[in-house]
Amino acid sequence: MTVTERLKSYRDAFIVWRTGQLGKHNSLVATFVRGIFAAISGTTLAYLLGAITTVLVARELGVNGYGEYATIMASLGLLSNLLGLGLDTWLLGEGARLPRQLNTLAWQVLFLKAAGSLAMLGILMWSWLSGGANAAVFIIGSLGVIADGFSRTGFAMLRARAQNGRVAILEVAAPALLLAGLFALKAIGFTVVALVTVQLVCNAIVTAATFANTFDEIKLPTPAPWGVLREGWIFIASDVVANIYSLVGITAVGWFAGTMAAGLYKPAHTAISLTYVVPNLIFWVGLPLLNRATTHSVYRRVAGTMLASATLYGLCILMGIWWIGEPALRLIYGETFLPSLPYVQGMSLIPLMKSISFVCAAVMLSQKRQRLRLGLQSIVALFSVAGAFVVIPNAGAMGATWLQVFIEAVLLALYAAGAIWSLHKRYAQERP
Repeated sequence: MTVTERLKSYRDAFIVWRTGQLGKHNSLVATFVRGIFAAISGTTLAYLLGAITTVLVARELGVNGYGEYATIMASLGLLSNLLGLGLDTWLLGEGARLPRQLNTLAWQVLFLKAAGSLAMLGILMWSWLSGGANAAVFIIGSLGVIADGFSRTGFAMLRARAQNGRVAILEVAAPALLLAGLFALKAIGFTVVALVTVQLVCNAIVTAATFANTFDEIKLPTPAPWGVLREGWIFIASDVVANIYSLVGITAVGWFAGTMAAGLYKPAHTAISLTYVVPNLIFWVGLPLLNRATTHSVYRRVAGTMLASATLYGLCILMGIWWIGEPALRLIYGETFLPSLPYVQGMSLIPLMKSISFVCAAVMLSQKRQRLRLGLQSIVALFSVAGAFVVIPNAGAMGATWLQVFIEAVLLALYAAGAIWSLHKRYAQERP
């Protein structure tokens, strides 16, 4: 492609974003740029509101209380995989490829999540009968996780239809409602039990609003989820494994280093996790476009734009952490949480690595290499679990920091190799 043609492509992308004339300018690169701008506007606001609520929760509960809350929520994050949240990614890809079957597929996914919810409630009821110390918090929190899982399927359905504006509104609604609930809690008493109860109510409201936007479009077929499970189990397993290596560090710090260490490490981990919003959007917007690319040149342009965007973003976050990390931490969390700064700076490379990993994952999925991706994730999960039991009991929260950096570095190396191999296999098969 010549320089003139490339400039024209980016000019068209700007026109598409500004005017919404997708029919006239249907370049996949232009569509990607337009989709990113549309998604970021709402999703970033949602994450900012979420960050505010996290800060308020940390300040109201204090280090020990927040450490207890963080440990419980991390455990609930692991249990949430019983709902098969990975199917939402499968629904996005298949819904974009087979738009006429989206309604039926979405209903089958919802049916599977309902069955998973019953299984989860059964397990939690057994835990309650056993007299667990945090049984009430655990059960209430699990109901909130269930409601959130249902709404995520609705979000995937709307994104498959390119209705990103509705998704943005609904995503903003959840933290906005929670923020209002937190101010109400300050009047009646701020406890962990009350907090998870408010979260449950907010998630239920957003789920109802999501179904109000999608349910009237869903034809209710006879429940027959086995075909979905046969095709989508890899995505379920992938999501389970990803949550293991993402959350095992927080959980292990709470177990082995105590609530004080967890209360300092969790804000740092949360701050780094908030930087994943843009890479995640690059993945969700770019994956359907990679699936639609019909020529090598178009595929390379879309993938190259995704990689350039992800790399530039990761570098900006890396520099920002070191330049404004300390004043930002003081402003957001207060002086009490300044000891978290070494953890934030220690994980400053993770946003860059994670951004590129998202693009590599999209490439593998677009080439139908789901099994390869799951295998690579499983290797990383084994490293993370083994490392958590070896490193964190001896090195505490700082050990968890360096362990997380190592895990993301290994994941990036494996994903990059997997993406390159996947493209090589495709081009080798298509050569005459």
